Order: sequence, then C-alpha cells, then structure tokens
Amino acid sequence: MIEFLVDRKRTTLAILIVLIFAGIIGRINIPIESEPEITSPLVYAGVTLPGISPSDSERLLLKPLEDEIRGITGIEELQGFAFENYAAVIARFDAVDSMKISLDKIRDAVSDAEAKFPEDAKDPIVRELSINDEPIVIITINSANSGERYLLNLAREIKKDIELIPAIFDAEIVGARDEQLEATINRSQLQSYNITYNEILRAVANNNQVVTAGEIETGKGQFSVSVPGLFETARDVYDLPIRSTDNSTIYLSDIAKVKRNFKDRESYSKIDGVKTLSIFVKKVVVKILFLHSIKSKMLLMFIRAKYQTISIFHLY
Repeated sequence: MIEFLVDRKRTTLAILIVLIFAGIIGRINIPIESEPEITSPLVYAGVTLPGISPSDSERLLLKPLEDEIRGITGIEELQGFAFENYAAVIARFDAVDSMKISLDKIRDAVSDAEAKFPEDAKDPIVRELSINDEPIVIITINSANSGERYLLNLAREIKKDIELIPAIFDAEIVGARDEQLEATINRSQLQSYNITYNEILRAVANNNQVVTAGEIETGKGQFSVSVPGLFETARDVYDLPIRSTDNSTIYLSDIAKVKRNFKDRESYSKIDGVKTLSIFVKKVVVKILFLHSIKSKMLLMFIRAKYQTISIFHLY
C-alpha cells in the first residue's frame, strides 16, 4: 500500500486534499453548542438575617458556616463574605466528587451550622454556582505586612487594570471600607470661640452643595451660572469657614482635628479564614468555557507579575 502511494504521488496528494476538505466541511456541519452546559465545582451557601450589621454578620452567621464547612473533605478553597443583613460562603471542590455529592456535603454542614444561627435567621440557601448563568472571576488580595489603606489603593489600581481589558465590563471590590474625613472637635476650642455644634453642622450643610446662580443672556447666547460648593479635596474641609467677622474667620481646622479614616464596614471578605479584599470580575464576554479559562489565567498571571509583594488568589 505504501509503495502504491509513493509511486503515484499525484494521486496521493489529490486524495489528501480531498480528505482535508471533507474534514473541514464535516467540521462545519457538525452541530456544536456555543455555550455548553458545564458543571462547575463551586457551591454557594448563604443565610440572611435582616437588620444585622456586617461585623455581627461575620460573627453570628459567617463563622458558624465556615467552622462546619471547613471540616468537609475535598474542599480546595473556601471563601467567606459578610455583608449587611446576610453572609455567604463559596466552596471550591476538587474533581473527585460529583456535584451532587458536593451539594449534599454542604447541605449537611449548613444544617449543622443552622443550630448556631440566631432564631430570626432565614432558611439558608445552598446551590451550585453555574458558570453558564454568570461567568465570574474572583481575585482575592492579602498581605500580612501591609496596612488596610495600602491594600485598598492596590485593589483600586488592580481594578482599573482589569477594567481596561476589552472583554470585561465591570469589576467590584468587596470587603473594603469606604474612606472618609473624620473631624474630632476640640471642646476647649469651642468654648474659647463660643461656637455651638449647630453652627458647625449648619456650616457643613450649607457649604457642601452646588449653588445655582441663574442664567446670563448675552448677544451671543444664553448660559447658566453655578457656584461650585461641593467638597472635592481634604483642603476644602480644612478651610471650611465656621464663623466669619470683619476682623477674622474661624475655620474648621481651628476647632477640630481633621484626619482621614474609614467608615464602618458594610462587607467582609475572607479566604481560608483570613480577611482579604476581593475583586469580583463580572460580565466576562466569553462564549466558550475554554476561552474563559484561558483569559482568566492570563489575567491572573498579569496581576501576579505586576504586584509581586502581595498574595493573590483566584476562584473562577
């Protein structure tokens, strides 16, 4: 057979070309699902308790969930999130167990944890996280040697880098506290200047707003005039006039110590029991799971190469 093909090169080449075209045509005609049903090894468990703060949610809801689920064999990674009114965990299993077995294990653990929840807690929800429903990448950031502000600024920088990728529409930081300016009033200074708390509150309320001055008509057209009064920088707050006279002006910095601080937590993010910051990469425009996996790994490699001083994990 081989000698026959070698002696008839033109015939062999023609047969090869026919087979190639037949394969291409067959590949085109074979029906292939653009979004195949994929079983993800991710299981979500959440519980709701109306009126609870994020810190109480971590203590009363998240901790019992983590304590029970952490004892399950086969879990590669466990992430926990505590928000206002509810807490949730995401467990990533290895490929040994089927999804049904993984769900049963989580349900049993959540059932045991339910006895530790407050009486007003709603029934827990346990379900599979489907990649088909919501393609998502969760990137967690942690550093034992870095402060909260450093990690927050780093998370914001990473978020900007992620959102520059054309295939990604949105990225959300979870577990971070919003920044604020905190003014600590000096009581002795208030008494010295004879200023009341109502004056301070009134000065802040009256200045932190946009004042519309109306419209001006000229021969060339009509345009509106507004006086900007919103606080945009920390200096605007420092230089806020509390009381003005003909001889002098008393500023907020004269009667209070103004410093940058954080608001009370509205959410918590944890991985394997350690508090972290998480970035939820949402709405990834990828139709095929293989491409989604490749893009996720490329994204993670890029972030790890750029930020080598912190620990970065991902769950997708």
